[in-house]
Amino acid sequence: MVLGPPKTKSSNRTVYIGDTLFNLLKQVKEEHLHHKEQYGEDFLVMYLLPKKNDNAETVYKMFEAPIGLPMQAQYVEMVCSLRTGKYVAYSGFAYCSRLIKLELGLPFSFHCLRHTHATYLIQAGVNIKAVQTRLGHSSSSTTLDIYTHATERMETESVQTFERYMKSALNS
Repeated sequence: MVLGPPKTKSSNRTVYIGDTLFNLLKQVKEEHLHHKEQYGEDFLVMYLLPKKNDNAETVYKMFEAPIGLPMQAQYVEMVCSLRTGKYVAYSGFAYCSRLIKLELGLPFSFHCLRHTHATYLIQAGVNIKAVQTRLGHSSSSTTLDIYTHATERMETESVQTFERYMKSALNS
């Protein structure tokens, strides 16, 4: 596995999180530390070795090894890991996506959650520029045209808004 630079310059950004996610990540960190203690020197961790890619950019070859082995590489802690410390790579998430598709019959990928997030933010009334920035898009049209979708609630609210407007206009 190789860890490289983000796809675009706007991909490298600060993403603000709320208390719910913060507390969940804190809990994951505590569990991670408990498992690290439980497995001792057999606990697996990720290491990074810098190298140059074809574009002369620095990328990092990622590899896994027991924490007890002395390494000349940068140690990194990954959020998505098993109890043994083994990193859950993209293929693990892809497998879950396939199960959801097959078992539940839903057209699902983890990328769909990005669309859902954007749609719910817009539905909740968050400013489109804030949603655009959060998703790292260079244009709000990308956010609106590709990432947000009209929900039944949005459709109902648009009808109700129109009804209120027309009653108000006719009574003026």
